Amino acid sequence: MSQADADLYIDGLVKKAQNDDIEAFSLLYDELLDPVYKFCFFRVPTKELAEDIASDVFLTVWNKLDTYSKNSGVKFKSWVFRIAQNKIIDFFRKNKDTLELKEDIFIEDKVSKAEFNKVENDFLKIQLQKALNSIAYTQSQSLILKYFSQLENSEIAEIMEKSETAVRILQSRGLKNLRKQLPNFEDYI
Repeated sequence: MSQADADLYIDGLVKKAQNDDIEAFSLLYDELLDPVYKFCFFRVPTKELAEDIASDVFLTVWNKLDTYSKNSGVKFKSWVFRIAQNKIIDFFRKNKDTLELKEDIFIEDKVSKAEFNKVENDFLKIQLQKALNSIAYTQSQSLILKYFSQLENSEIAEIMEKSETAVRILQSRGLKNLRKQLPNFEDYI
């Protein structure tokens, strides 16, 4: 499906959902949950927290759906990601004194391969989070939206309220900075 067709599909679902069509909202949720969750996942310390924030995002979307207007010049998907971004910012503001990234991961002698893979994935996520948090916020945000939420640069530009050229520059600089810390960054994406 082309980007234009996807936008038309989402616009149609939004109109139906704004008329209290729960099934249309469910389809919107199914369409956007994975990219929104991935965006949250790489911004917050735990999987559970990412799930909570993603849930809160969609609760807010449902409650404020009537305030969204395509005529505002912002695509619905961008509007949802802006809500997600604000939820993450709010979370860190409220918890700035109590948050710390989990660094200690212990592996027992007798762990299954699945458990080992989970621990290894958690460790890699922590490394990637640290690297993403060490570069400029706008650079890391553009990379997360591109590689983990799999958005187009035009969508990222709208979410970040920047030009596509600015987004490409942020991504290029961000990748350069990440490669300094994680020479095999491409293995993470």
